Amino acid sequence: MYYNGDAIWYFLKETYPLILKEASIPLTIAGRKIPEKLVNYVKAKSLDKYVTFRESPDDLDPLFESHKIFIAPHLYGSGIQFKVSLFCFCWGYTIAVHIILPDVLTLTPSICYLFNTHAQLSEALSYGIPSVMSKLSAEAFGLTLKSNVTCIGEDAESFKTCVVSVHRNEKKWNKLRDGGVSFIQNTHSRLKVKGDLSRMIELAQEMYKNMKAVERAEDAKGGPPGFITSNLFSENLWIPQEPCSEGEDLY
Repeated sequence: MYYNGDAIWYFLKETYPLILKEASIPLTIAGRKIPEKLVNYVKAKSLDKYVTFRESPDDLDPLFESHKIFIAPHLYGSGIQFKVSLFCFCWGYTIAVHIILPDVLTLTPSICYLFNTHAQLSEALSYGIPSVMSKLSAEAFGLTLKSNVTCIGEDAESFKTCVVSVHRNEKKWNKLRDGGVSFIQNTHSRLKVKGDLSRMIELAQEMYKNMKAVERAEDAKGGPPGFITSNLFSENLWIPQEPCSEGEDLY
């Protein structure tokens, strides 16, 4: 499958049974094109009385506003870490505007998992919904075990412990809620992302100026005119001539 699908498979097979031994906590799985095989597995294991599937929800707000814990049990992934921060600015909105601190007593005592989870983790935190993450998911956000933003499970047992403790302990739930909101305000606000992008653009401009200086020096020596910048910004870049078997198999 792929890393989002494999994450929920792992959670259902290895972690969720451990959770149900200690607490009957419902689980909502939402996303686009939820595999039929996953639905059938839930039924075969008699988990359907605990697990609800939401196929292609038009609006995620009700999920964020009604669930007590958001999970990201990923074991592997791909893509650029912290890319969510960039998208929030480029697509014209900032997820921090959604911040509303919920009262733990008003929420359904349920766990929520969304396919494309990393793209929604920031939004869940901005809603004040505590999260339980795998070590890999936490590292993608620059978080460590000592963080007060999330509870990190390094294996099935510790992930289970995180879910159950956050679910039962109102003090811990509130601490993670406040820590998550503060994290989003400090890292994902429009002002923060705009400042980071401005610094990146300034750095790129400075690098371009330096390259032009090198290029002029090379031109003066009789080298190919404009070779450096014309090739750097050309669309005629080198393209692999053979398929990447490793990439095809894994992704």
